[in-house]
Amino acid sequence: MHQAFKDRHTPLYTQAAMLLRHRITSGVWKKDEQLPVIETLMAEFGVARTTIRQALGLLEEEGLIQRARGKGTFVTDTWDKPSWLTLDTSWASFLRTLEGSWSKLINVHDEVGYQGLDLALGVPAAAYRVISRIHGSGDKAYGDVCIRLDQRCYELAPKRFEAEFIIPVMESLSQIKIASAKQVLTIGVADFEVAERLKIAVNAPVGRLRRVLCDEEGTAIYIGDITYRGDLVRLEMNMNR
Repeated sequence: MHQAFKDRHTPLYTQAAMLLRHRITSGVWKKDEQLPVIETLMAEFGVARTTIRQALGLLEEEGLIQRARGKGTFVTDTWDKPSWLTLDTSWASFLRTLEGSWSKLINVHDEVGYQGLDLALGVPAAAYRVISRIHGSGDKAYGDVCIRLDQRCYELAPKRFEAEFIIPVMESLSQIKIASAKQVLTIGVADFEVAERLKIAVNAPVGRLRRVLCDEEGTAIYIGDITYRGDLVRLEMNMNR
């Protein structure tokens, strides 16, 4: 079996699809190029025929390949490298990213006693207003968003918080003081709900970002959980010496 297949919690066909997808998106396999036959991929990855077929099925759903009976499997001639949405580690760059994006409200509800926050990131507020949204750019959704906003902050401008991007609204209100901002990024795959909202295949690669903003007392007044499409978003970081 291929040495890259180390994740016991992710199906083999999903891991195979990730490797094949990377060869297309990185330009190893170009437009109209024929992929190796299934037997070759089986031998390379050390997996069963069914695994390769399922992996190719995922790529076909994403529009990266097309299979022609009796001819083989080809990279589609309509596939283009994505226009990347770049996430930066600087506050100013993050705000600039929002300027070219749109937001669609999905759900709003209240939550008391939230226990899902690592205390190294902040202390939970007594109550939150939970705002779920889809963020996008152009004709594509790129992020599935769930934001917990301290109820005290929310009550300062409820209509604006539900209609606009939340962090710019927070910055515009003098009563809200953001003392610290932290982010944690993990890599995973899309579940059914995320796949449906972002119009991607189940188990497609995604990035999960938790963004926490705290006030001067260390209370997490904003907890944002954003799941980004792996094929549209990339993270850039400057490594200062």
